[in-house]
Amino acid sequence: LYHDIADWEFKRKTSSCPAAAVAWFTLPSADMARRVSTSTSAVSVLIAWCSCSLPTGTTANEGISGSLQQQVVFKHGDGGLWCARQAGLVKAGGQRVLAFTELWNYTGNFCFLKTGPPPEINDYGLFQEVAYRISDDNGATWGPLKLLPTQTVVWNPQVVYFPPGPTDPNGTVLVHVKDKVTGGILQVASSDRGDTWGAAVNISSFFPRNLLALDGLRPSYGHGIVVPSAFNRRGRLLMTGYDRFFRGGGNTSCHVYTSDDGGLTWNLTASIPRAFECQVSSMGGHDVYLNARHMRDPSAKAAPATPVPRLQASSHHDGANFTLNASMGWLYDPDQNGVYGSTVAMSGGSQLFFVIAAGPATSPLQPMSETNSGRNNLVLHRSVNGGRTWDARVIAGGVAGYNDMVQLSNDTLGIMWETEAEGDTTCSGACALVFLEVNVSALFPVL
Repeated sequence: LYHDIADWEFKRKTSSCPAAAVAWFTLPSADMARRVSTSTSAVSVLIAWCSCSLPTGTTANEGISGSLQQQVVFKHGDGGLWCARQAGLVKAGGQRVLAFTELWNYTGNFCFLKTGPPPEINDYGLFQEVAYRISDDNGATWGPLKLLPTQTVVWNPQVVYFPPGPTDPNGTVLVHVKDKVTGGILQVASSDRGDTWGAAVNISSFFPRNLLALDGLRPSYGHGIVVPSAFNRRGRLLMTGYDRFFRGGGNTSCHVYTSDDGGLTWNLTASIPRAFECQVSSMGGHDVYLNARHMRDPSAKAAPATPVPRLQASSHHDGANFTLNASMGWLYDPDQNGVYGSTVAMSGGSQLFFVIAAGPATSPLQPMSETNSGRNNLVLHRSVNGGRTWDARVIAGGVAGYNDMVQLSNDTLGIMWETEAEGDTTCSGACALVFLEVNVSALFPVL
């Protein structure tokens, strides 16, 4: 029992975990009040855990598919480049899933040399690609590594699938990236679900000019969504971005931009200050949920500090504007620097999921450093009341960095995240991205 929301932590030992082991925490509810007897009303968080490590390829509990264990989708050395970072997933009709990442020629930023002296590699500004792989069986197997044809150095891929229409029988996959040379935003489209791609199109003219600097607007990784539209029966596209990355020391804003014509034109519809790396979920009807990494003062990393909650916001107008939800149940970043987290809504918004690293095994949180990122222990959170309260399950131990999530079926999610590759003797940290199918009905049974 932990009596202070700021002090919660997940602990793990080196012992093995039984197949049905579950780690979870929840904010108090009427149901929990009936089930748990406490001596004080000051208890903010109730945590029960199985202390264990979860080796790659093993299942964490009954919600983790036994037939589909962790699949390594990207790894250190792919494409001849040192590091694979960032995650993007999209379902493109049937059982086709597309997975995206960035390939960097860089040692650092959570992708380190494991042994021996540097030479540190630091030319990712010149050698950086967006790579993808395709699965036609919901992530059980993956096709060969391919590179997105952008014809320039890019980063920050965000992907969305626009459903089929009368003149577009396969639907359209759109990928937005940031041009590292000009600062512009590029759009790459596929009309055959990722088999082939058209030329990159510069869509920068749709955004305010002050956001198009090299440290300006960039897509927020992960995936976009489609919501209802009064102007297009196929729906409105919602994508997210952010500007002025915090290492520059300036204020950061999260931005939502939309298209009512399948990506031909775009409109910046909402901005949320002191937030970045945000993602949205359709909650049914005209409601949209947004979750964002909180912008911190860079000087706060110099000393341990109380963790800062994630920012949560909602729109009731198809993403046209957002209101911060101060009353929402608390979700935290794993350390003072934070990390990207992904959100997906299922069953028309009646179940909202959010996945993120749980944080370090020490409290209070330690200063951000090359050796302590706090990005460990991947945790899947679920809310059945639109984000007001949450419960959670640990689904993987070890390194857990940036991630993305996609709905595979009525009961299953696919999650891809950065982790340390088992057996890699040269790279430590976020050196690979693995994919896992999670049965949420088994993971979160009705109590």
